[in-house]
Amino acid sequence: MTYFLRGRSGKPSSACQVKPIQIAHTVDFRSLLMEAETRETQTFIEDETSDVESNILVQQSAAEPSAAQAESSTQKGPLSFKRSHEEGFPEAKKVSGSHRRRRTNRNEKIVAEGHTPHPKAYASILKAATPLETELETSELPATTCGTQALHYTAEEGKDDLHLQELLDDGISCPILDAEERVVGAFCGRVSDPGYLEACQNTYKLFEAAGEHSGLKEDAVDNRRGYFPVINIGITHGKGTRHPVNLHEGKNSPSKYESLAREILHDPSLNRIADFQSSCFKIWSPNVHTYYCENLDKLYKKLPYLRRNFEKSVFPCCAVNCGPKAWTCRHRDSMNLPFGMCAITALGCFDHRKGGHLVLPDLKLIIEFPVGCVILIPSATLIHANIPIQAHETRASFTQFAAGGLFRYIANGFMTEKALQKKDKKKYEQVRAEKKTRWSMGLKLLSKFSELAVSSDPESDNE
Repeated sequence: MTYFLRGRSGKPSSACQVKPIQIAHTVDFRSLLMEAETRETQTFIEDETSDVESNILVQQSAAEPSAAQAESSTQKGPLSFKRSHEEGFPEAKKVSGSHRRRRTNRNEKIVAEGHTPHPKAYASILKAATPLETELETSELPATTCGTQALHYTAEEGKDDLHLQELLDDGISCPILDAEERVVGAFCGRVSDPGYLEACQNTYKLFEAAGEHSGLKEDAVDNRRGYFPVINIGITHGKGTRHPVNLHEGKNSPSKYESLAREILHDPSLNRIADFQSSCFKIWSPNVHTYYCENLDKLYKKLPYLRRNFEKSVFPCCAVNCGPKAWTCRHRDSMNLPFGMCAITALGCFDHRKGGHLVLPDLKLIIEFPVGCVILIPSATLIHANIPIQAHETRASFTQFAAGGLFRYIANGFMTEKALQKKDKKKYEQVRAEKKTRWSMGLKLLSKFSELAVSSDPESDNE
């Protein structure tokens, strides 16, 4: 038998005669490999959950799996060497130095650039996606003249909820396109891993307990989005602040919710959901994601006291909408960046066919919103709400977003407009002129579906 030896370039080099060694069929070669592996005392297996969000999104029915489906989903296929090692040696929890370095390098890259899906996975997601075309004129959405906020919403602006067309989404990734084919939102599905749904269940329990915190229940009556406890955590700027601040950070005395906020952010299940939301943002709005990364990185370097909520998420702020009855009234989050995306994940235990839907009056859509799924929308400029759940059901939600004031502060040279006007009038006039074009600049950052399809084609990298 002749074999060609290949060099590092992958091209065949010299040929040589090789006589295969035949072993008895009774020899369990896999067991021998397992035994040899155990003798390598410094080789351990790291946790598989560290990069699960970079996997392809779930492409399954939005309906909860039947008992038969749930049972079949737990049946494992042929053992990979890694999984067979883990199952045979569950005590192997530590990682070797090389594994640790690779994981550190991988995490640092995600922090710097965001989640970057593999080209084949990206292409698979877009191939399976079914774009939803609408007649929305995104350029006519109510952004302010400065381009970093949106106009406030009043309930009188729309009263046609009962005439909205229903979108019975089947769980497959579904980008929402405007009249110019720009992706202005997306139903992103959820991670195809049973452990992810378990993380969602754990996060709901965390939120439900947070809702019982002294003070949150009392503050719920002042929540303009609905009658449920909510706590915003992270970095923001606006409504009278002189510079970006960390919410719930104790200054001279402890903040009312400082310890609660810290407990929430350190929860590993919530971190997993936050990472997945950020990866969805990178997939469906890569240019805006890059805009976040580049600007916020400058902010973190300039003001090192600012703390990221989650290491692998690009979003600077989040909202914990506590259970057990978290559903919102119609509103716009006008303080958010108008061309930015808000990532929303539904949590709890409810029948998504009968309640919890996401209502988008501007698009004349009602979207089924199952537990664990992620939906991206420009929450500053699109009116949105939820349909109430049934009396015996429970629901919470988790959102991530970015305040437009942060980007205005950066554009002003890391100061307020008043401070800039006093310090540098020439620069101030330049910034005022740029404000008039910021909204149109943001619209250009929104990706067209056809552009995403081309950029995700693995063959395009070879051209």
